[in-house]
Amino acid sequence: MKTCYIYSFLAPIDDEEFKDNNDIPPLGTIPITRGTAPTREAAILGTPNRVKAFRLAIPDKEGDTLDPADLRKFFKYRKLMLDSIRLAYDPSAEFYRQDDEVFYAYNFTDAGEGPNLGLRIAEELNPDYRVNVEGIRRLFAVPVSLRPIIHLLADGSDSRLPLQFRFLSLYKIVEMHYRITPNRQFNEFITPFIPLFHGVYPDASSALGKNDPFLLT
Repeated sequence: MKTCYIYSFLAPIDDEEFKDNNDIPPLGTIPITRGTAPTREAAILGTPNRVKAFRLAIPDKEGDTLDPADLRKFFKYRKLMLDSIRLAYDPSAEFYRQDDEVFYAYNFTDAGEGPNLGLRIAEELNPDYRVNVEGIRRLFAVPVSLRPIIHLLADGSDSRLPLQFRFLSLYKIVEMHYRITPNRQFNEFITPFIPLFHGVYPDASSALGKNDPFLLT
């Protein structure tokens, strides 16, 4: 039997190699007991003045293949750990990302051996990439009336924000510029869809009253 250790790291990442072994005690550990399942262990890794990583230990595993169910549990506990770190350590704390995904790593060791990880994380720069200076200049120089659009577009593109907030940021742009009016042509267009809409949202008309843009009068 083996123990699986799964890690995510707080940003920014050091240039030096990250190590986790029996010679480097964690800052703190929290046992996780659920029913008859083997006790997992969450760990806070780093130095006395800096949190560097979150680790979840999952014991009694056969082979070296990461179980998707274990990975889902790791994601759940990782989110809880980040919330805890933000409340008790740094409100702006974030896990290190690669593109839109939070980076994670894992390995397996024989039962009783403890963790044994040595890892250096580095991102290769594209040598052909060039900063779009003209694009930045034009965006910064937009008229005052368009500045809210710049903010909304930036929020909608920020992978660190919750998905629903990003969606609402982009939807607000549509809402600001394309208003639906209850004119005859529009009513004729939406008439076939009204029963379907009210089938999904039966309280829409009563909630919006006479201001409901989908209410045919």
